[in-house]
Amino acid sequence: MKLLMADEKFLNTICGTMKRNVLQSKERMVMDKNYEMDEGVLGRILITDSTESLRNMTVRINEAFGLLNQEDPAYVRPRVVKRWLLERGFLIKSADKDGKSFSEPAESALEAGISGEMRHGRYGDYIELMFDRRGQLLLREHLSDILSWRPAAEAKTKASRPPNQGKPWAQDADDLLKSRFLGGASISDLALEFGRTNRGIQARLIKHGLLEENGTTGFEKTAS
Repeated sequence: MKLLMADEKFLNTICGTMKRNVLQSKERMVMDKNYEMDEGVLGRILITDSTESLRNMTVRINEAFGLLNQEDPAYVRPRVVKRWLLERGFLIKSADKDGKSFSEPAESALEAGISGEMRHGRYGDYIELMFDRRGQLLLREHLSDILSWRPAAEAKTKASRPPNQGKPWAQDADDLLKSRFLGGASISDLALEFGRTNRGIQARLIKHGLLEENGTTGFEKTAS
């Protein structure tokens, strides 16, 4: 009996991990999609005087964009909105006595019309976010930011990435690279100038026979 319970717990853990991976992948697709944001879309998001759940609010957002199929990669999921709220300080992370983490409304959220209700689902108890009229208006007002938002760490990584990293080399840039290198420019200076990584510059120079990899010292110019 104990073995069966352990197996069931293990399977639930695996299923939960797989589900999170799929959802995160879909979230990234949402972040990468350019939504046509205009007054017509915003006007189609119904705002009511009743308190609405986060799930209902995301349904309304999707309907405003004409997204009715939940399998559509562009379908906006509650987790996308929830993570934006967390990043903006409307939610705070806590943990229960068993160490399970969850998010609950911060004081700023309560002031903005966002509250929480404890509910029970397939994976146990959870807090369902609820939005009164003020909270609904907050989501609609910041919808563009929500749909284009990226986690701080990911945004920082993307911002710090050289602008031309991974892009094909144009012929004139290639010729200039060879000229600048033969003129004495350093790898780091070339990386900055051409918007590439050091390794990208080195790989390009090796391709042109201007640089060779040395197992002892790293890289060195080829003999002229």
